[in-house]
Amino acid sequence: MAKPWNRISASQLKTAALCPRKWWFDKLSDLPKPADTAAFVEGKRIHAQVEAYLKEGTLPSDPRALALSKHYRPRSHAHGIISEQQVNVGTDRGLSVPLLGYIDLIDKSAMPHTLGIVDFKSVKDWKWAKTEQELQTDLQMVPYAVWAFDTYKPVHVAVAHLQVHKATSQTAEVSAMLGKREVMAVWDNTIVPLSHDMAKWALAESPVEVPAVITACGAFGGCPYLSVCQRGQASPSTSLFAGIGRVKASTTIPLDSQGTTPMSKLQDLIKARSAARGLPTLAVV
Repeated sequence: MAKPWNRISASQLKTAALCPRKWWFDKLSDLPKPADTAAFVEGKRIHAQVEAYLKEGTLPSDPRALALSKHYRPRSHAHGIISEQQVNVGTDRGLSVPLLGYIDLIDKSAMPHTLGIVDFKSVKDWKWAKTEQELQTDLQMVPYAVWAFDTYKPVHVAVAHLQVHKATSQTAEVSAMLGKREVMAVWDNTIVPLSHDMAKWALAESPVEVPAVITACGAFGGCPYLSVCQRGQASPSTSLFAGIGRVKASTTIPLDSQGTTPMSKLQDLIKARSAARGLPTLAVV
């Protein structure tokens, strides 16, 4: 039986846009959660050290975190910088459930005209870094911008990814200046409809009742639910999921005998899905 669903996040939006069935497995099924990847653990450690520097002045020991920290002063809240700010966008903005999240850093130094929102990223290859155009419709930054407009009432919101290369510790920033009209167009035409689709999928008792995007099976190293997904199966009458809670994550197997599908063209998949629904193109990396 599916779990209750009462909140949404930017990561959930990205997963659901990539493959609704993967999102259902991850958030609604009672399958054991896959172990965090080494890349996720590494990125979380870098984030934690940058946050400790901003809040407490603790100098990072990781060279990647140190490189990011050099862009700001310690205890920088005294200079108009807020670290780790909670975001809560309620259903009054049209969502099916509230959206919750955290902004890595808010820069109020240019208020009341511009509010800055910064997200720290660690990348293995610069090719995975988002472009300025992609930030304008990003499923993480747009909800944060909506919250920022509602909370601080700036004229513009400047969203940025401050990125560090994992191997070289070099940093680079990509940013985009967003106006409220453009932000709300993406919100109303893309994010709100997606949240209502997710609310319908959340009612499914079986994963085969939820759409699956087969071409997304190899994304990010391969889906951890491949062994139980029944890709291509769309009828619950032949489902093998009556005892889904007893299926273990350790049963995961490779996509097929030829290996997983590379997802360097993931943006093309998202564009195609958006075009089919008559919606703006989303950037999901």
